[in-house]
Parts: sequence; structure tokens; C-alpha cells
Amino acid sequence: MGCEIGISKNITSDCTTQPVAGVEVKAWVGNRLEAAFTYDVTNVSKIVDIQMATGKKLYVLTGVKKLLNPGSSLILAPDRADRYQHKFNFQGFEFKTADVENISALDDLFVVVQMIDKVAGGDGTFRAFGVKNGLYKTALNWTANDIDGAIAVEMASQDGAAEAYPWFTVLLTNYALTLAMLESQEVVQ
Repeated sequence: MGCEIGISKNITSDCTTQPVAGVEVKAWVGNRLEAAFTYDVTNVSKIVDIQMATGKKLYVLTGVKKLLNPGSSLILAPDRADRYQHKFNFQGFEFKTADVENISALDDLFVVVQMIDKVAGGDGTFRAFGVKNGLYKTALNWTANDIDGAIAVEMASQDGAAEAYPWFTVLLTNYALTLAMLESQEVVQ
């Protein structure tokens, strides 16, 4: 008996369910080991609360247009359950000493993004990556004459530490409460 249980509901991919690509320009980033995630008892890919440890906060990563780019890829194995490598790419525009040190230290993080296409009630709107095993730098590139001199950062799940789902949905009760929970834990600078 495998871990996979097969299909459990209808799938409709037509004009009524076609999504709009992209995420909002604001993402929340946290140190994974400083966060406590509460999962729904029925839908285990749904996070119903995130609480940062005492004195710890979520950091805001702000971009423009399509600068923030989360994703996932299926990892197939003949002797293991299917897993997903979580990914998150962005470009850094800040170059002061503390900024470069901060970007250089990005490891074992989780990221929550808000989709541009917001579903009624909020289910599927907020998506989290790296919550079980973290996101780690896989590439950090800077070349003065490329991408207007920005730092290109790529993060992903480490080999052997993939996640069980393409993303985790974050939803307390509704959209407004989920957004309020995230914003209440932001670092204010």
C-alpha cells in the first residue's frame, strides 16, 4: 500500500477556474526554526496559524511587478512517496553592508506569498513554501552589468528534504484574518 490515495474530488480546468498568474509584491519571510505552524486536522496541507517565537518576527520582502517568484517541482522516486522541491527567487536591490550580509545569510527560511488571483473566502490565496524543511540558497549571482546590477537570489528545498505538497495553504478562517495574522507579526522598521 502506497502513500498516494488517488483522486478525491472533481477537477475543473476551464474558463470558470482559469487562474491569473503572479503574486502580490509583498511576501513574508521567517526563520523556520523560530515559527510554530498549526495544521488543519482534516486538510494537512492547510496551515491554520503561524506564530513566531517570543521576540521573533516575520520579515517583509517587497518587490515590484513580477520580481517575487515562488514555485515547486515534483520529485519522483521509485522507492519513496512523491515530494516537491519548493523554490523562491527574487532580486535584491539594496547594497549597503548590512543588506549584503543579510542576503548572504538567507538559509532555513519559509516564505508566505499572496496570490494576485484571490479566491472567495481566501482558500488558496496565501501560499507557504519551505515550512517543513526550509528554503536554502541554491544560487546568488551578481554581475554589475546584468539585471541592472541587482543581486539574483534563488532558494529551494535541499536534496532529500523536499516537501509533501506543491505548497501549503495558509488560511485561518478567512482572507481578512489571515492577512491580519501575518501583518501583526511583521518587523516594523
